[in-house]
Amino acid sequence: MAFNAVLVRVVIGAARQRQEMTSAAVRDSASGSTGGGDQQRITVMLICVVIVFIICQVGAYDESLRR
Repeated sequence: MAFNAVLVRVVIGAARQRQEMTSAAVRDSASGSTGGGDQQRITVMLICVVIVFIICQVGAYDESLRR
């Protein structure tokens, strides 16, 4: 769980750095490229999926201990 928190912090830091580095650049809307935004959203979504999976597994493990 702590590793996921570290990943989230790194993703947010990378997003800030990417935004600072590309603040002067103009995106080409004709090509439909969204830059690193899609990659960041996918990374955050995968981290959320892992967190939900861990929560579900801990709940199932806790229930199996109570039986």
